[in-house]
Amino acid sequence: MKKIWGLALGLTLSLGLVSTIMAQTVKVSDFKPHKDDATAAMQSAIDSGAKTVIVDDPGFEYLVETINLRSNLELVFADKVVVRAKPGAFLGKGDFLFSIRNVKNLIMRGEGKAVLKMNKKDYQDESRYEHSEWRHAIALYGSDDIVIKDLSILSSGGDGVYLGSRGCKNVLLENLFIADHHRQGISVISAENLLIKNCTLTGTAGTPPQAGIDFEPNHSKDYLINCVVENCDIYENDANGILIGICALEKPISIVFRDCRVYNNSGALACSAAGNAEEKPLQGSISFEACSFSSPPGRRSLALYQQRVGGVRLSFRDCVVDNLNNKAAPIVLASSQMDDFDGVDFGNLLIKQALTQPVFEVMPMGMAGILPFAGSITLQDGSGQQRQVDFKPLYAQHRSNPEFRSFKSLPLKTRGLLPISNEAEFGNTVQTRGGVELIQYAKAGETVNINFKVAWKSRGSINMPVIIRDSNGTEHSHFTITEPDYTYTFKPKGSGVYTFSYKTGGHAVVVNSSAAGWGFSASTGLPLFRSASELYFLVPAELREVAIRVGASMGEPVAVQLIDEKGKVVDNKPQFTGVQFLKASREASAKDEIWQIRLHQVVEDHNVRLGAPLKPIVYTSPKHVLREDK
Repeated sequence: MKKIWGLALGLTLSLGLVSTIMAQTVKVSDFKPHKDDATAAMQSAIDSGAKTVIVDDPGFEYLVETINLRSNLELVFADKVVVRAKPGAFLGKGDFLFSIRNVKNLIMRGEGKAVLKMNKKDYQDESRYEHSEWRHAIALYGSDDIVIKDLSILSSGGDGVYLGSRGCKNVLLENLFIADHHRQGISVISAENLLIKNCTLTGTAGTPPQAGIDFEPNHSKDYLINCVVENCDIYENDANGILIGICALEKPISIVFRDCRVYNNSGALACSAAGNAEEKPLQGSISFEACSFSSPPGRRSLALYQQRVGGVRLSFRDCVVDNLNNKAAPIVLASSQMDDFDGVDFGNLLIKQALTQPVFEVMPMGMAGILPFAGSITLQDGSGQQRQVDFKPLYAQHRSNPEFRSFKSLPLKTRGLLPISNEAEFGNTVQTRGGVELIQYAKAGETVNINFKVAWKSRGSINMPVIIRDSNGTEHSHFTITEPDYTYTFKPKGSGVYTFSYKTGGHAVVVNSSAAGWGFSASTGLPLFRSASELYFLVPAELREVAIRVGASMGEPVAVQLIDEKGKVVDNKPQFTGVQFLKASREASAKDEIWQIRLHQVVEDHNVRLGAPLKPIVYTSPKHVLREDK
């Protein structure tokens, strides 16, 4: 009896062990995928707990909605398997094909010609889909020890691969063909120990930035540490092959591109790693080693922006720029910083072009001068003749501008201001995006309806806390904007000017008011978004010099005119990026005047700042102007 019981127990244990071993690998076909919607079958296979899940070939495309991946998984896509976003699905602006959130120890790999594909053209049809730039093919958040390799990733409504905030660590992206995406091939928001190797990034076209790869953190706590891009081909993207736009981060950055080929994009490289203008420069390094660059005729290969004294070091080693078939200067420099332009090491850069052709195009530098570069640049023409580039004339031509560096704005003070008119003009279309201070005059007991309309919605919910302060800076009340079309009813007990302070959180907001006497603070720069518009400001009678500062974000130019009260254009700046200063002298007048800033040829983000001694408030209508109570 004991022998029989022992045998039975042994068989039970053996069968259990066999079952456990068998459960280490499952196939999606075991879960009976439906031809019209394989989401449930694929998700069930992943959720089964098996160590390895094989997406085997069922004889048809897997049509799926969002698939959520988990930790401790090897997900294998068999040769010739196609996983495609289900047509008509992905209506959410942030719906991903594969979502990787808080995952550890994941391998996601293909065999042979495995394809992950979305339906970009469908998402670009605004009669069917709400406009979005976040329908990514693969999105990673807060995940560690991730391998994604040997796959074709095609036609998303956002990015091919997105590494988002909260950071990802120890990530390998290898042998990926990433093509035809709406916004970016790869976006790196926050990552540490990232290796992108043997990848192709091509065909991005749809919505800005439209780069092959973009390093662009969202928040100061994001990080870009030991990020390496190696042996990659980046070509035929609608904007830049490589885009680097880095805000102020708490930790130094380190990014290396090695043995990469960047060609036939609208620009090969656009790099801005300044941090925030009012703060200490961002620290760290960005280096290019044995990389080659070229751009189509009329396009610049290397656009270097915002290099600051004591900031990020940008270096090139054993790199080549092929500019033989391009009459444009291969390198563009620009800055909107208070610091001089510094920190560039060209190493031993070789540029192939005519020996007499200009090497640099210098865009507006604001108050920055160009400090000496490290390294050298050698020109080589089509016959092999060479010459060294002499940088000294460039330094001499672009010295620091003390006048611009002394540009200041008055702090915002609203006490004693009164509206010049009692008439309110509804219908403003100026879009603000960023930190905003709305100025509103109100009479005691008067009901003022202020409408906040989200004209362009960023990703995420609408949540904009607003603090109202009186002219003394005392907090009056507060509320929160939570809807895309939100009207706040304001009825103060005392007459005066009130300031509404809020941050739009990435959304673009249009404001209109039922009462006269309102505008926006331009003391630190009014942040505007896609606002081809007219802004008005008051020039006091005694003022002789008028100065304004207009800034345009990297790759997002704007043109501007300064117009006096008679309608005469007194200063004009054609389309530019970086910073431009507009100035005009005038005779003392017997009365205050209302001047105009006309913004046109606008792409996206720009800002306006009024120079002292102007009162730093701009208005969307001349009827809304406030004046001193004299």
